[in-house]
Amino acid sequence: MKTDNKFLGFIKSFHIIPKIVCVFLAFILWIYVMEVDSPDYEDVFEDVAVTVVGTTQLENERNLSIFSGYDTLVDVTVKGQKSVIAKYSSEDIVATVDVSKIEKSGMYTLEVFVDVPSGMTLIESSVTQINMFVDKRTTENIPVEASVKSYKISSEEYSLGDITCSTDMISVTGPESVIREIDHGLVEVDLGGEFITKSITTEADVLLKSQNGEDIESRYLKLSKTSIQVNVPVYGFKNVPLRVTTKNGFYTEKLTDITVSPEIIKVKGEPSVLQNVDSIDVTVIDEKRIGENTQLEVDIILPDNVYPVTGEPETATVNIKLSGLVRSTFEVENITIINTGDKKVKALDKSVAVTVIAEKSIMKKLKAEDITLVVDFTNFKENIGIVNAVAEVQFNTADGVVYEIGVYSIQIQAK
Repeated sequence: MKTDNKFLGFIKSFHIIPKIVCVFLAFILWIYVMEVDSPDYEDVFEDVAVTVVGTTQLENERNLSIFSGYDTLVDVTVKGQKSVIAKYSSEDIVATVDVSKIEKSGMYTLEVFVDVPSGMTLIESSVTQINMFVDKRTTENIPVEASVKSYKISSEEYSLGDITCSTDMISVTGPESVIREIDHGLVEVDLGGEFITKSITTEADVLLKSQNGEDIESRYLKLSKTSIQVNVPVYGFKNVPLRVTTKNGFYTEKLTDITVSPEIIKVKGEPSVLQNVDSIDVTVIDEKRIGENTQLEVDIILPDNVYPVTGEPETATVNIKLSGLVRSTFEVENITIINTGDKKVKALDKSVAVTVIAEKSIMKKLKAEDITLVVDFTNFKENIGIVNAVAEVQFNTADGVVYEIGVYSIQIQAK
């Protein structure tokens, strides 16, 4: 007990507790001043967007646009009390660059102005100047060309067709000074070193070219299409016979001799197409319009996706010889009118001269009485008076080839 009393007396004699409290409070105050209210606290606001001012005058009054520098971010270092700085973010820092004084196209170096909220002091900005490219913004349509490089093809079996693009024009938007240098767009297809035997469709990037073929590259340009589909046709060759067909089937090998010159032409096309082409029809003969031996000059019309080979003829000569058929003319009086409705009708023509082509054996027995002209009055039921109506020629003969040449009409009076 005596020892404890001595210790308490010692403490009381030096007033140690109040001193400890004072030291603790002083430490707290020092921390507060240093961390909260010190005017020398520094902080950095990162990624502050630089606002471009004066663009209205630039665009509306001078027809100029900014192509670079408008998306700049800066880091801003400030000083002030921590309690003040803590109230703000990067959005509260104002960084601007003024373009209102620019009068013409060109590259400009402009000063960045930074404004900080009250209670802060600007120490530094990571960017103090911005390079800005200013020019007239324009849009032009330019032609697109296509080419193929690095390919192999057997010239005896195949040929390369005309390369086509899915579009032959694109639009380019950007600085007028840059667009003036553009002559065309080029799409290049690299097919490698392998032999190609079929058509190829692929996608390729558009390269901008000057008139001299130099590359034009600019990050300020915007293309309506940056890549285009390209079709590289590969054609095979084939010898194909020419032939004629008939409308009514009267010309048989026994009765007629039909020749085509040339008999065969060489064509080209995609192999998958050519394998289905066995012949080419150059014309359809209407036998009822040809009454004697005839020679025709006709254009050679190729099927879809089949193309002529250079040097091959574009026309053919068709010779028609009626070797087993004979021609004769009959004065036909048998005229019949059908489907007259409530009309009273009569043929004003008493007879019509009809030219007939037939096999020799049939022609020997054929008489005018075996031929009838039949008029269908269905389309004339509303008519009153005299009409001209086409007649169908009908034959009452044995089986065989017999037909009329030309078209015959009858004058009919309707009441």
